[in-house]
Amino acid sequence: MTNPATKITAVLGSALLLFAAAYRLFGRRDNALGMLWTLPAFHWVFIAFLAFGLSRYKSNACAAILMAFGVMVLGDAMLLASNISLGSSTYALGAAGALLLVSGVKLRQQMR
Repeated sequence: MTNPATKITAVLGSALLLFAAAYRLFGRRDNALGMLWTLPAFHWVFIAFLAFGLSRYKSNACAAILMAFGVMVLGDAMLLASNISLGSSTYALGAAGALLLVSGVKLRQQMR
């Protein structure tokens, strides 16, 4: 089993990612560009559930996937911040990405 800090960071990151996805999924859409918000939100929900599950297992593969998820979500947050706006969901994405990255690094450290 993994240590509690790894699980807690993954759970918090997953919860923030679900918040950001819900914000994007259920937010007001006035035009056809709404699909551009909906598609990544579905991916974030998928990543959140996978990250939660991966944090439970001690393996280098799980650690690498958690770190990759963290980097990918941080990249999404940076793209949103630089091209669209800084809102609560953008901050939540950034925090979720950072927490998932920390969870992966902590899991990698446990493997050594």
